[in-house]
Amino acid sequence: MHRRSSALVVAALAATLTACVIQPPPLPSPVEAWRVDDRLVTMPHEESGTLVAYTTAGPDSLEVVAWDGADGTELWRVPSAPLASGRAAEIVPLDDGSGRLVVPVLVPEGDAVRWSVRDLLTGEEQAWSTSSADGTPASWEQVYQLWRCGPEQPATSLCFSVPDGTETTAEFLRIRPGHGVDLLPVAQQGSIFATQLGLYTDRSTQTIDLMVDGAIRWSRPWADAFSHVFADGAIDVRRAGDLLLVTSAPGWFSRTLQLESIDTVALDVDSGAVRWRVEGAMPCTDADSATILLCEMGGTDDDSGTRYTSVAVVGTDLATGEERWRATYPESGVEMQNGEGRWSWFSPVHALLPDEAGQPVVVDVATGQQRAVPVDAPLPCAQGGSTVAWTDGALSIPIAELPAWCDASGTLVAEPEVDPVVLEAITTRIGDTWVMATPSGLVGYRLG
Repeated sequence: MHRRSSALVVAALAATLTACVIQPPPLPSPVEAWRVDDRLVTMPHEESGTLVAYTTAGPDSLEVVAWDGADGTELWRVPSAPLASGRAAEIVPLDDGSGRLVVPVLVPEGDAVRWSVRDLLTGEEQAWSTSSADGTPASWEQVYQLWRCGPEQPATSLCFSVPDGTETTAEFLRIRPGHGVDLLPVAQQGSIFATQLGLYTDRSTQTIDLMVDGAIRWSRPWADAFSHVFADGAIDVRRAGDLLLVTSAPGWFSRTLQLESIDTVALDVDSGAVRWRVEGAMPCTDADSATILLCEMGGTDDDSGTRYTSVAVVGTDLATGEERWRATYPESGVEMQNGEGRWSWFSPVHALLPDEAGQPVVVDVATGQQRAVPVDAPLPCAQGGSTVAWTDGALSIPIAELPAWCDASGTLVAEPEVDPVVLEAITTRIGDTWVMATPSGLVGYRLG
């Protein structure tokens, strides 16, 4: 039994809206409340006011760190190890059954790795986190992949694959709060490929199966779900309310991806029924409201990189898939997206985009309403993406693209006068604090 990555090319895109630009009421200027200096490798995951991210102190250093999002206080940190692919394992808080959240962290164990499950708030390691079902310590030469075992929110278990002693297959395992590590029961073996949230693709039957605790809850033929069918297709999935948003494209190993061939289908979590389908589009960001952003793209992604020929962003009704508003990128915006000076940014509730004249506006995802950004206001400019954060000489982890403040030409601004309209589009709000992740750490802003 083996598993292939189902990762799809997900790029930050920008759009232009045709609605009128509405100036927001004056807001107090942001004031820097606190700053944390730590070289971030990934964007932080926020859960219940706690921020968790990977950091590095050099090419042989990788740690998972948690901070209090209200004041930047460091709560805990632990040395970590990457997956066998050279990627950092996704940070997924789990419900331990009592409402408390814990975080599994992959850590070094001699020449091997093991799971260390930490209390989200205190960092205290759970006694069962190093043990298999019979209580014996469990470690592995490497961990291939990691995924959430089922569609529950918050997650209640994590599944992962490890070598099984052969050169072609892997063993599927899971880690559950309070239980430790055990074998993952699956309905069949040999032809299934794990993705996320309990979804598997079965090459022998050409189906998408929701599989939980060894039973198939429902099965959906690939051709029934998607308009484009690939011999070696891959899927990416995320939970949105009572739906699974499933995006399909050729497998990661395909040399060339035509962006127009990406489809997204909304499947009912309980039955697998197709609620709606959109061709040539994928979610721009995670969705947690009644309106979501879908990115329609034209162009290619291949060994030389991604080249866009067209871009549009569609505000889409989550329940029905109907279009609420549309934003089409002008030619100048497409070229900007292909260049080095990108400043567009998405969140589930706001997006920083250029208007039809190429000027920045902040868009409310729910309504499509624009708010103009003041002339000469600093804009976020993506940093990193090519700098190696960790390496063993063969595999390496690049630093994620994190924003810094730049002027319109892309030049870094050392002491920016941050605009509050821009700030809300690129930060995580925790209480009255707006937290921005940068390549050099975290910055907390307050309005006042």
